Amino acid sequence: MNKPENQDRISQFMFGSRRVQKQEEEDKSLTQKISSIDLEKMMNHVDSIMTIYDQVKPAIQQITPILGIFRKKK
Repeated sequence: MNKPENQDRISQFMFGSRRVQKQEEEDKSLTQKISSIDLEKMMNHVDSIMTIYDQVKPAIQQITPILGIFRKKK
C-alpha cells in the first residue's frame, strides 16, 4: 500500500511537501545551539588566530615566490 506522503503526488508537485514542521524544529534546534555559544571565548580565539597570522605573514610572503617556481616547473 502507498505511504500517506506519496498518495497525492499531484499536490506534492504543485504545492511542495509538508516539511514546514521539520524546518521549524531544525530552526529551534539551531537557535538553541547558537544561544549556547560563548561569544567572548570565540572572540578570544579569533584574536589569537589573527595574532598568529600577523606573526607568520612575513614568512608566507617570503615562501610564496619559491612556491611559484615549483608550480612553473610542473
